Amino acid sequence: MWISNSAASAMMCPIIKAMLEELQANNVLDIYMDESKEPAVDGKKHASRPAMAFYIATAYASSIGGTGTLIGSGTNMVFKGIYEGRFPTAQDKIDFPRFMMWSTPMVIVQAGLMFLCFNITHLGLFRPKSAIGQQVNAGAGAAPAVKAIVADKYIELGPMSAHEWQVAFWFLVMILMLFCRSPGVFTGWGDLLDLVKIKTSPCVMIPVLALFITPAFWTCFKHFKKKGPYPSETIKSLLSWEFTHKAVPWGLVFLLGGGFALSTAAQDSGMSKMIGEALQFLTKWPRVGIQFIACVFAVFMTNFSANVPICNIIVPVLIEVALVVKVHPIFLIFPAGISCSYAFHLPVGTPPNALVTTYGNIRIKYLAEAGILPTIFCILTVLLNSNTVHRLVYPAVDLPEDMI
Repeated sequence: MWISNSAASAMMCPIIKAMLEELQANNVLDIYMDESKEPAVDGKKHASRPAMAFYIATAYASSIGGTGTLIGSGTNMVFKGIYEGRFPTAQDKIDFPRFMMWSTPMVIVQAGLMFLCFNITHLGLFRPKSAIGQQVNAGAGAAPAVKAIVADKYIELGPMSAHEWQVAFWFLVMILMLFCRSPGVFTGWGDLLDLVKIKTSPCVMIPVLALFITPAFWTCFKHFKKKGPYPSETIKSLLSWEFTHKAVPWGLVFLLGGGFALSTAAQDSGMSKMIGEALQFLTKWPRVGIQFIACVFAVFMTNFSANVPICNIIVPVLIEVALVVKVHPIFLIFPAGISCSYAFHLPVGTPPNALVTTYGNIRIKYLAEAGILPTIFCILTVLLNSNTVHRLVYPAVDLPEDMI
């Protein structure tokens, strides 16, 4: 929810591998497939079905968690930016608190369903007589030993270091700034600075700039003396430009910028309006049906291409469709924009899928199979959320007069 889904997946993969190796060592699970069924490729064995449950569920959970906050996924900022660019004076804004009120309950439900789904399909839950169920049940006796090993590994990490405490502090500062900028319930700090409209970006950039300035170690305080001793070398900061230059996916910045340019071109050229008018027949459909088609189309398209460009293409079209069928644009673009994150079938759909399939050496057919149930319940839950919680966060469903 708070870092990009690809970064979350990349962080979790080594942890999952270490946990699976402990399970293998204690005869709880076989984490590799039988080579008679799936021969190794370049000396790398394929992950077994139980091991897939850990890897694939991590990728899916990263994508679902990314829909929990505005900064969790690039698609969230895309449909927010397109909507506010199209309707700059609209009363209903897609701000941080309301976004979380809309999406957090849904994310919790989807995470629970994901956990249940993979336990049933990949770990033999409710199927004790199946091969996987028998294997898991046979290894259940080693659970206390595995827990003890994990606890020992945790103790080996030791207490939090100075730089870890400081990063945690600035992380909390970022969250507070995002929530308290302009919450609507009370006067936020962004409302007090009314000379310039404060948007979301300063809430993230200020803590990031602080990371460049804050010393990484508290030993720097011993130099706060008039007569020295003074530091003989540069004190490292929490974040360096060398690391930032290597680690930041700069291509994503151009991808987002190019997407916004594509969206503006679609609007200025009249393409979005033309497509919206061509869908005039949707005025006879129930609103839930239009939402369903928008979500299914978004999920289908984003499985074959990166979700950020797909979101840039379909959101302007859905805005024009909303104007044609006389519904509030948020009522359509919010669920469709969220659905762009539900790419559960192919590695190309979203970076977490590509990361886990490569790291766990998982064949695409197993990823496509595992994504069937999550796709179904994610579409159903986003539709349910769009017609329950949405009415509380954004009560207006009909098209406002200032948007006509």
